[in-house]
Amino acid sequence: MKKFQILIMLFLVLFLAACRTHTLNYSSKAPIFYEEDNWKVFFDNDRFGFKDQNGSVVIKPQFDLALDFKNGVARVAQDKNMGLLIKVENLF
Repeated sequence: MKKFQILIMLFLVLFLAACRTHTLNYSSKAPIFYEEDNWKVFFDNDRFGFKDQNGSVVIKPQFDLALDFKNGVARVAQDKNMGLLIKVENLF
């Protein structure tokens, strides 16, 4: 019985150690976070947006949270709603 309790405690400690959370640390002094496919997530006036490689705003800051593009898709959140942005170039 004692071995079982030790095993459960060990499992619990390992499980809690694996459940660490990752937080984004951002400020207006360092507004650019991620870059892939030549688009960058930036932060301005408490909102996230996207800039291209030249620094031109592609999508104005309007999201509560925006994560980097992976394979042409970015995750965003706005007003308790979550969604995906799909980057399409040269559609026609």
